[in-house]
Amino acid sequence: MKDKNWLGRMPIKIVLLYLILSSIWVVFSNVALRFFISDINLLSRIDTYKDWSFIAVSSLFLYVLLSRYLSMIIEREKRYQTLADSGQALVWLAGTDKLCNYFNKTWLEFTGRTLEQEMGNGWVEGVHPEDLQRCLDIYVGSFDRREKFSMDYRLRRQDGEYRWLQDDGSPCYDNDGEFIGYIGFCLDVTKDKQLEVELAKNNEFMAAILDCLSDGVVACDKDGTLSLFNRSTREFHGLPEKPLSPDQWSDYYDLFEKDGITRMKTENIPLFRTLQGEDVTDQEMVIVPNGAKPLTLLATGRQLVSRSGEKLGAVVTMHDVTMVKALEEQLRQSHKMESIGTLAGGVAHDFNNILTVIGGACTLLKMEVAGNPEQMKLVNQISSSADRGAKLTHSLLAFSRKQTISKQTENLCNIVKIMQDFLGRIIGEDVLLTTYLPDEALMVMIDRGQIEQVLMNLAANARDAMPNGGILNITVSRVENNGSLPELEGCRSGDFAMISVSDTGEGIDNATQKRIFEPFFTTKLMGKGTGLGLSMAYGIIRQHDGVIQVGSEPGVGTIFKIYLPLRDQKEKQEPAHLVTLSGGTETILVVEDNPEVLAISSGLLERAGYLVLSALDGVEALELFKREADRISLVVLDVIMPVMNGIEVFEKLKAYKKDVKVLFASGYTADILNKYGVVQESVNFISKPLSPPIFLKRVRTLIND
Repeated sequence: MKDKNWLGRMPIKIVLLYLILSSIWVVFSNVALRFFISDINLLSRIDTYKDWSFIAVSSLFLYVLLSRYLSMIIEREKRYQTLADSGQALVWLAGTDKLCNYFNKTWLEFTGRTLEQEMGNGWVEGVHPEDLQRCLDIYVGSFDRREKFSMDYRLRRQDGEYRWLQDDGSPCYDNDGEFIGYIGFCLDVTKDKQLEVELAKNNEFMAAILDCLSDGVVACDKDGTLSLFNRSTREFHGLPEKPLSPDQWSDYYDLFEKDGITRMKTENIPLFRTLQGEDVTDQEMVIVPNGAKPLTLLATGRQLVSRSGEKLGAVVTMHDVTMVKALEEQLRQSHKMESIGTLAGGVAHDFNNILTVIGGACTLLKMEVAGNPEQMKLVNQISSSADRGAKLTHSLLAFSRKQTISKQTENLCNIVKIMQDFLGRIIGEDVLLTTYLPDEALMVMIDRGQIEQVLMNLAANARDAMPNGGILNITVSRVENNGSLPELEGCRSGDFAMISVSDTGEGIDNATQKRIFEPFFTTKLMGKGTGLGLSMAYGIIRQHDGVIQVGSEPGVGTIFKIYLPLRDQKEKQEPAHLVTLSGGTETILVVEDNPEVLAISSGLLERAGYLVLSALDGVEALELFKREADRISLVVLDVIMPVMNGIEVFEKLKAYKKDVKVLFASGYTADILNKYGVVQESVNFISKPLSPPIFLKRVRTLIND
């Protein structure tokens, strides 16, 4: 800058020096001539020579000064140009008219064009067409605002290849602050651009890999701002594709401890724990995204540290175990049901034996007191209570799913009537159960245990929908499928029996109604349900060629309608009290390990006229059969006994007599009997508690076959 100012003042100095020297020459030369020469003519001639000499000397002096000045300017320009040309930067200059008036040697060598070709706006011909408009907008806009600018664009090299340039332009001003144009420096940043592209590809590749993972992956910087999350994480949390600071997390989701109820404290959140340098492994938590179902996740996280030891942030992976938890709950429920079923099976066996004794004794008593109405009334009360006990046992086995699956023609009204007391125990005292049954018998081909299971599931759901009490109504009616009922579209025409189960509970919204029969779908809190009850009900009804529909309105209640095709068969009515027993005179071997059941069964058969041989175990039975095989017409054989079970006894009996007739009897449940090889449909079998009329009828039928 000092050199520039000095060169700028040089013409003024030359003029001043010329004026001073000229003045000195004129003054002193005139004084000296007049002092030494007095001749006027001579003085006149000398003045003439003096003037010409002055002109020559001063011109020579002025020429020397100007030459020196010009050489300095040229040297300065050469120095600046050499400096500009020797660098790797492409340098350009532009005037106030926005036109470029200089390009350094590096630029010209790069483009392979001459200075004349690049001058003005000629340089834009080398800019890539895709970058040109953007480049000009920045260039012109910066000129108008007198601002520095930085832009990148592709410029065609002399070999035809386009290279990326980073162009930094700055405004220039003279000593008086006047704007005189722009100067720009360009560097080839093609390699940097290629690295950026490669880095972007690598980032995209890594993002694609992370998005393919079913586990969620989330990373944050050292301040806790979420900066990276894959697709699964966005689906888990409902997050947008932008960084989120910690104070924004609650706008998208809530975090709970694994119980799904207790809100997670900040210091317990996996991401914060890892930011503090703590390793997190399989931390269970429940996340509730806004407007979505809760998810149970296992979080594993580590702190991110650079090679130099600088803390960069943290990364956490999240594994969705919601379905696993549901399956675990289902397994626990299954184990619970299995335990209940095992208990129910054992209770049912003992209870059935007791009921067999009570029922058989009542039958014998009825025969004894047939002529005494007062005593008959008491015996009938005992018999009625025994029947209710048998029904309770049957319902208990249905609840534990231990009944044998077999369809039979049943009166649907009777099933609901029998289930009424048991359902009342399920729903509790704060829910009023009402039933409406027609006088006519509605006969359907069903598996009684499965239909009872459906009713229990619906009753249990209704109870949960009425936590503060309410009304549960069960109605059975006959409907005709004449094409007017859309729910029966596709079903056969004819009459159907409809069971309507309605409650006054909280109701169900439309979205839930659409999914209510899906397996594992539940709106109950974690640990309160498996989402299998209604899906099982749906499957059972469909297996019975029926239809189940749901209708509901939030705050009003819910109604389930079950349609089962009616059978064209009237229900066989049996006398309420049998006081006479028909039998025969054949010999029957009764094998039963319970002495009381053995005594009452033998007593019934003897009262019916049969000759009875009795045994308390299989060994004793075989010894009797060996001696009396020719006389024995039928063996009534208990299935499960100590020492030797009924199947083993049966196989040994066949060794003595191939055509031996056997009637198996047991109070155990179907699943236990199946383990011993007793499939009720493939053998002559009767369940306990034994109904005397049915028992004697089966005995007579088998003997006659």
